[in-house]
Amino acid sequence: MKKIRIILITLIALALFVLPVSANSALMFWSGSEGSDVYMMSENCPVEVSHEKLVFNVNQLPDRGYATPEAFDALDSSVTAIYDFHNPADYDISARLYFPIGRIPDYAPGIEHLSFERHQIRTDGREVNYQLRYYYPNGDFKIAEALEKLKDEKIQDELLNEDALVIRYDYQVETNEGMWCEFSLERGRFVLASRYNGTKIDADHYNFGLFYQTRDEEMNFSVYLFGEENYLGEPHFYENAAAEKEVENRLILTGQQTMTLKEALNDYCRVEGISEIDRHNCLISRLKEISSYLPAVSLDELDYEMAHLLMCGYEYQLTIPAGQTVVNEVTAPLYPSIDGYYDPPYHQFTYLSSPAKTWSSFNDLDIEIRTPYHASAFSAGELQKTDYGYSAHLDGLPQDEISFRLCASASPDHIKNGSYNIILWIFLILLILAVIAIVTVTVLIVKAVRRHRNKS
Repeated sequence: MKKIRIILITLIALALFVLPVSANSALMFWSGSEGSDVYMMSENCPVEVSHEKLVFNVNQLPDRGYATPEAFDALDSSVTAIYDFHNPADYDISARLYFPIGRIPDYAPGIEHLSFERHQIRTDGREVNYQLRYYYPNGDFKIAEALEKLKDEKIQDELLNEDALVIRYDYQVETNEGMWCEFSLERGRFVLASRYNGTKIDADHYNFGLFYQTRDEEMNFSVYLFGEENYLGEPHFYENAAAEKEVENRLILTGQQTMTLKEALNDYCRVEGISEIDRHNCLISRLKEISSYLPAVSLDELDYEMAHLLMCGYEYQLTIPAGQTVVNEVTAPLYPSIDGYYDPPYHQFTYLSSPAKTWSSFNDLDIEIRTPYHASAFSAGELQKTDYGYSAHLDGLPQDEISFRLCASASPDHIKNGSYNIILWIFLILLILAVIAIVTVTVLIVKAVRRHRNKS
């Protein structure tokens, strides 16, 4: 664990030398969310995309944060994907489609505040019912992972099943000294904890611990153990998390309650509109992931992740008669990333077009960016200026995802403060010193070789 922390600190330090550093402690970059193409969930489907048109309507760029959910929901920014789906087969095709929207951006109040009232799906002008589907991603969006996790049945796991017996033990620490409470578990054991702050791993045991703020504070917490055995090791108390000097303290069991894992997790992932199956699978897939490398899950952190890190998308049915073409139209919200290292900031939009490569064929693509803002860094060729904004035409899909950025100014100022300039000068000085050292060593070697030749 210490090695991992050292690596993380090193990477952060390196990042500081790459990115501008602000003299004031202020968050400068917010990650956003991504939209993508519709993906056919049925395998070996002959349906072709004879034409696609993407319309980005960006009348308002998001702010760095929103005080109320209503202000965030009023954000006027969306993308509409219009597909001409053609069925070349001599039989009707009814397919289930998935349109990923992405995860909630950092500047949003929470996933429960996503609003889809202004967004819809139509086929040949008729509104189509859709279902919101959620899953917990392992990193960035990958269509293969999405299809694997978007199941119609609940994930089954030998340990992490909803009927598994769980006993909650409630504890209180009574102490006048010490700031770190540490527990030990045998390898292979796993607990849920109302909160914890750190872990250590040795050959035979896992250790996890909790901070408490003041030496006079009474700390209350709970742990959930699987089965009827209390396999939590005896606690040890230390002056700090280095766990070097042990101190005397008292741990009191204030209560215990037997329940199922489903009941233990009942207060988590309460997103409006999420199905019971998706809720279960989001929780269990995350618990399985954490338990593969850590001995404990912090339920406080789990609560945050379920409210902010889930991937969301539309699932709907599409029927295409034999030999016919239907026009399918999907409108979804747009949540760009915000690059605050510029004034005014750049807003980066990414549209995942790669899933469309799985269709049996794809003809051409028209792109419209309807916006009053200035566009740049378009990844799929050249943008043409129009009365409504910008446009582009592509013969087929681009090699990479479609991305561009918008800004309220055509030439925003790059924010470079004193710290950034100091780092830049240090880098230049070190580079000059390195060059001087190389030149000096080279000259000395040449002179030494010449003296040796003259003596010979």
